[in-house]
Amino acid sequence: MRILFRWIRKQSYLLLTILLLGFSVNQVMRFHLYQHSFYVQSSLGLYRQMDEWKSNSDYYFGLRAENEQLARENLRLRNLLEQFGASPDSTFLQSHYDSAHHKALNYRYRQAKVIRSNTRLRNNILIIDKGQNDGIRPNMGVIAPNGIVGIVIETSAHYSLVMSVLNSKFELTPYFKEVQLQQGVLAWPGGDPSRVRVMEVNKAERIRKGMHVQTSYYSTLFPPGLPIGRVSQIRESADNTYVELDVALGVDFERLRYVSIVENLMEKEETQLMQAHQEMQNHD
Repeated sequence: MRILFRWIRKQSYLLLTILLLGFSVNQVMRFHLYQHSFYVQSSLGLYRQMDEWKSNSDYYFGLRAENEQLARENLRLRNLLEQFGASPDSTFLQSHYDSAHHKALNYRYRQAKVIRSNTRLRNNILIIDKGQNDGIRPNMGVIAPNGIVGIVIETSAHYSLVMSVLNSKFELTPYFKEVQLQQGVLAWPGGDPSRVRVMEVNKAERIRKGMHVQTSYYSTLFPPGLPIGRVSQIRESADNTYVELDVALGVDFERLRYVSIVENLMEKEETQLMQAHQEMQNHD
């Protein structure tokens, strides 16, 4: 301690100069509009640059995981090509293929980059770098190679706001692949960003842990059969009629970098049909 005091005494003039200089700069920045504006703009520019460096660093160190995801997605797409009888080198038109055994694929996909997201709020959202100028509009589904991500709710010229699956307002009817069942309501109960919950599933159905959970034909936003996750836990409801299921999500939302926006090319026709049906019911 004595050595510290001796050093402070020896450097007292230098320390006093630094203190007075800092005080003077602070006063100038506070009470002079031009200098204050310059300081704020410079600080914001520095923060933005630091955010960009951090983002680039995260993307660089996440390349291995991204490559593994792309490899899995390529394998899945090759399997689909085999299923539809097309070779990987052939031209495959999604909206025109049809046969006696397969429904036409009436969807178009656009890739986007996630530039901001959160997972710890009650109503989580994402911001992606595609907007109206790229043909994106509200009520388009958003997916990743390992599962569904959310729904576009707002757009600007160059960006879109996506309601995440990890949002209290997101609901979906799931499909249980192994038992070919479309039933229940899938929603996020909050808390753990790696799990969602499915409610109102009949107790009599043969649901087991590990079963695949996918999108169903009830949704017009997502193609049927897209992965959501796997059943991880089963609980009986209070009335003992239904069961509640915990589903481990396939998408890791905390490491999500790239997504695809799904455009339903038949949405207008489906909407017109539903409106006509509603009008008929109203007349009855």
